[in-house]
Amino acid sequence: PGGAGYCVTFTRRGVAADFNVNPRSKNCAAVKCLIEDNIYWKGLDTHVGDNIAFEDNIVNNCRISIDLTPGNSGFGPINCRIINNQVNGTFIGSGIRVSGATEVVGEAARNNIVAYNIIKNVGLPGFINSAAIVLQNTENSVVANNIIEECRDVGIWTRLGNKNFVIEGNSIRDIIVTGK
Repeated sequence: PGGAGYCVTFTRRGVAADFNVNPRSKNCAAVKCLIEDNIYWKGLDTHVGDNIAFEDNIVNNCRISIDLTPGNSGFGPINCRIINNQVNGTFIGSGIRVSGATEVVGEAARNNIVAYNIIKNVGLPGFINSAAIVLQNTENSVVANNIIEECRDVGIWTRLGNKNFVIEGNSIRDIIVTGK
């Protein structure tokens, strides 16, 4: 209790910019996993990954269910896929988040796909980046054909510095507005 924990994470050895010293995790996948009850942090995660696939997983009751993130490195994840996952929360945090480093200090998350996922019961009022799907500092992202149901406040949130993205064919229903 009280600390951050990861169920499955693909990361780097350190945050130094030299990818020869600290290379990206590349060509990795978590497929058909059952991830449950990590209320303190993340279910599936990559820091700065390249060609990471999170596919056909079930993720229940995690603070952030699936996360593509720069960590503290200043480099965004690239060419990753979050496809055909089932995410079910208990309103403790975000469903799926794709985030690059800020435009000021690093690179965007590029060429990532979030598609054919079912996301229910996520979103935490007052928790930054909280929505069923969050895009933040991305380029060329695709968010398509997801089903979002009974989430708090925001279905798909394009937050800060996104460029050239497509949001298409998603079904969003029964958003719960906090305080109502």
